[in-house]
Amino acid sequence: IFHDTRQLEAFESHKEFGFGVGLGRDFSPDTRMEVLGFSFFSRLNQDHPTLGAETQFLRAVIPGYVSTKRDRHRIGFDTKIQWGPYGLWTQYVHGLDGEVKRQGIALQPTVSMDMPSIIKVPLKSVEAIYRFNFLQVRAQGLADNIAESPFTWDRQTHTFAMKFNSKYFFSWQGEYHLNLEKTGGATQKVKNDEFLSQITFFF
Repeated sequence: IFHDTRQLEAFESHKEFGFGVGLGRDFSPDTRMEVLGFSFFSRLNQDHPTLGAETQFLRAVIPGYVSTKRDRHRIGFDTKIQWGPYGLWTQYVHGLDGEVKRQGIALQPTVSMDMPSIIKVPLKSVEAIYRFNFLQVRAQGLADNIAESPFTWDRQTHTFAMKFNSKYFFSWQGEYHLNLEKTGGATQKVKNDEFLSQITFFF
């Protein structure tokens, strides 16, 4: 994969160059592994000799951030393994914006079960999903997890989900997200857990 952004909204915007490569292999009719590496490189937007809009944003959301460094990139990879009804997807991403570094990790095992024909229910299959996400934020020269700056908080999320695939033309998925954050302040627990319910129709 190669890409180069060509449509720029303003002259102070910067082009983005990215590339990726992926490999896949079937080890048996029901066992497959895929690996994908990806990246993109750009610059923080700037319409002033020393300070641009995106650098101003970083200064606004991170107290004490004063850098004018404009480097930007995302580098990462993901893997997918399918072994019969079992699956495992993982991803790692390293991001840089100026002097703000972020690292994200995701780990998602799944198991699916086809409904036996002797069970008289309108379901084709059921899938159980668990996902663990971790985000680490570091701003050069500043403390970690600044209490008044949620942008700097390290986060962990545990997701528990069930997906029901109908025999007809739709599927339903319910997800519960347990969000854990290091606020850096006296209140370590932020009550912002989430529940998502989604119906998908197929045509």
